[in-house]
Amino acid sequence: MSGDDQLLPLARWVFLPLVPLTAIFGPLLILVPGRTGTYWSWPISPPMSAVWVGAGYAYGAGAITTMLVLNRWRTSILAITATIPFSIAMLVATLVHLDRFSTGTVRFWVWFVIYLVLPIGLPVIYLRNRRRDPGVRPGDLLLPRWLGALAAVAGTAVNLVGLVLFFSPSTGARFWPWPLTPLMSQVIAGWLFFFGTGATMLAVERRFVAVRAFLPAVAGWFAVLAIAGAFRLEDFTTGPVATGAYFAGTVAVVVAAAALMLFLRMERAPQK
Repeated sequence: MSGDDQLLPLARWVFLPLVPLTAIFGPLLILVPGRTGTYWSWPISPPMSAVWVGAGYAYGAGAITTMLVLNRWRTSILAITATIPFSIAMLVATLVHLDRFSTGTVRFWVWFVIYLVLPIGLPVIYLRNRRRDPGVRPGDLLLPRWLGALAAVAGTAVNLVGLVLFFSPSTGARFWPWPLTPLMSQVIAGWLFFFGTGATMLAVERRFVAVRAFLPAVAGWFAVLAIAGAFRLEDFTTGPVATGAYFAGTVAVVVAAAALMLFLRMERAPQK
């Protein structure tokens, strides 16, 4: 039915297998980052790189679960759109650096199949499912235009950093706070594309219902990155400027997500 705001069964089948995988491996990468050679698709070093990936997948576990439980297109638009460039980056990085992967293992093939399916399946889901978008409904709370524009500027800046890391890992290695292999540089770029695209989308997708379910997960995601970084300062070898920028950036995202949640809660509170 057109405009019924429901997720297509295809979307549920694509995302459902990712829930247990992200729920298991996200925390594992955060808590046991030094043993990726035994359980991950490739050995990751230094441990802070594994924590970065783990925090992203831990966020994904919460975001995907929320999306499937709510089963609404409007609450899925940002996640699905942002995952498209992320999944493309993961596939390209895998093919370019295939020699770094444990290709003879099941864990590699799980990784490879996921990132072979997502760049194809997600655009199909988006094109088919957007017909069920009911549009702006009476009473829908919208983000202020200035706030959407500010988020888009920040998202564009994040995407530009991601482009440098993806296409010129040697340049990215000069400003990233810990050492990166070319593969890891492109993987981190993929996560930056995910976040940057989601933030940029707020310039056009201003419905509060599209963002409210994911703001706590975003705050938790970057809080983990900040806290884990504080416990792994030995990995931060590029210098105080890069280290300071990293902590300032992660804390800024946590504060911005919390402030946005508070702002929107106040906006939708009944007037007395």
